[in-house]
Amino acid sequence: MESRSNRRRFLTASLFALAKARATTPSRIIDTHIHLSDPTRPQGVPWPPKNDPLLYKPTLPPDFTAATQGLGVTGAIVIESNALLEDNQWVLDLAARSPLIVAFVGHLDPGSPSFPQHLARFAGNRLFRGIRLTGKAIASGLSQPAFVAGLQQLADRDLQIDAIGDHTMFRDLAPRR
Repeated sequence: MESRSNRRRFLTASLFALAKARATTPSRIIDTHIHLSDPTRPQGVPWPPKNDPLLYKPTLPPDFTAATQGLGVTGAIVIESNALLEDNQWVLDLAARSPLIVAFVGHLDPGSPSFPQHLARFAGNRLFRGIRLTGKAIASGLSQPAFVAGLQQLADRDLQIDAIGDHTMFRDLAPRR
């Protein structure tokens, strides 16, 4: 009888410890901001610059996986670093072949006459989650009706803006009272 009781206590304690460990260990670790590029593609890339030996090299999903090996990273959100329209498709094509990419923030100009068509094209892919804009683009665009309409189209699709810039952009991003 005592051995059954000891075994029951041991199993209970073990299950409790296992449940506690699982509760504190994340099952998914997502890097929320990575850039991918391949300057060896025929069209090249405008960024990173050719004179940057650290960054001017192919950086693809296998490179990221190798760099994060052993850290428990299970996915990444790619943030587009170039304004080339077709780089949006390039990243989405990479994502189709790599389960590492769990979301993508592209680069489109909300003030462009072709914005609605490009947005419809890329937003048709569930991994496309929004666009990246500089603080300067936001500041100059907010006075343009087409730009504001483009932002509304993003909101209507429940997509986001990834804003990049210094502290001065916050006056343009904050709601006006």
